[in-house]
Amino acid sequence: MREESLTDGLDFQSFPSLELSRLISTTILSKNIYLLYVLQIPLLQHIVYQLYKLQPFPIRQKDNVFLFVVQKIYFIFVDAMRNKYGKMNYQELEACIMPNEFNYVCQETLPIFTYIPKEDCEATLIHHSISSLPKNVCEQKLLKLEYTYWIPLYMSKEWLYVTPKTEVFTVLCGYAKFQLTLQGSRRLHLPPRCISYSTHCTLYTLTTLVRNKSYRT
Repeated sequence: MREESLTDGLDFQSFPSLELSRLISTTILSKNIYLLYVLQIPLLQHIVYQLYKLQPFPIRQKDNVFLFVVQKIYFIFVDAMRNKYGKMNYQELEACIMPNEFNYVCQETLPIFTYIPKEDCEATLIHHSISSLPKNVCEQKLLKLEYTYWIPLYMSKEWLYVTPKTEVFTVLCGYAKFQLTLQGSRRLHLPPRCISYSTHCTLYTLTTLVRNKSYRT
């Protein structure tokens, strides 16, 4: 046997045992009377990327006419300084492994780009140095809204909304009932197990039930 060193920039995972088991794949080979078990453990880069789902958000121009940026991809991931980035679609994201509900481990098959100011639309929009819409690199279209436009936020009880006109929203929480007035564009938070509705929309909060299935013998 001999000692081997890892390639620079790669390391073993630091996930807990249960999460690590979701990343390990097993291959069984037979040789004469022996069975060989091969454990394939992926190595990780030291850089951790933040994943963002891109969602067009209409911006009012006048009356009920809104401007939005045309979405060309679904996801973008960036490093802490947002100087390195990559893009992916739903199929490429589903090919990644999830050791837990907040992290993805992906095979290094997607290209990683270096950020250049105002060269790429999505990378420019998400960069911390940008304070206005880069109109020269992003394709834009106009949208006419008649009713409130809702964007649900992932794994939360919150929505972003844009409304072309003032709208009354009714919220039911058990036996309690109250009303909200929606104006402009904001974020709406609903308490757990509440239902809210208006003339054209009904919202339900996400409820998660956790049970301990451990038993003593």
